[in-house]
Amino acid sequence: MNPTISSLKRAIKHYPHGMTGIAQDVGKSVNTLEKELDSGQTHKLGVVDAVFMAKTLCEAGMPQCHDFAAHVASECGGKFVPNDAPRDQVRSPV
Repeated sequence: MNPTISSLKRAIKHYPHGMTGIAQDVGKSVNTLEKELDSGQTHKLGVVDAVFMAKTLCEAGMPQCHDFAAHVASECGGKFVPNDAPRDQVRSPV
């Protein structure tokens, strides 16, 4: 399994109501989201949904919520450093 997707799955395990809760937040069925996270041939997880889930997990204070961002940064040759400023004081880089 892809380590970047695995990092997201680990954080989801700690989310209130687990996979059911995050699937509801994303607006997908549990079955569809599980297939997307399993990196199967028929379902692919989109980057927008993955980032939304990671953001939701971080806002909820879930353990390992920054792992997804760290894996993406590492794959791109960079390093993820969490910002300690309150969210409303942080400007989006895009």
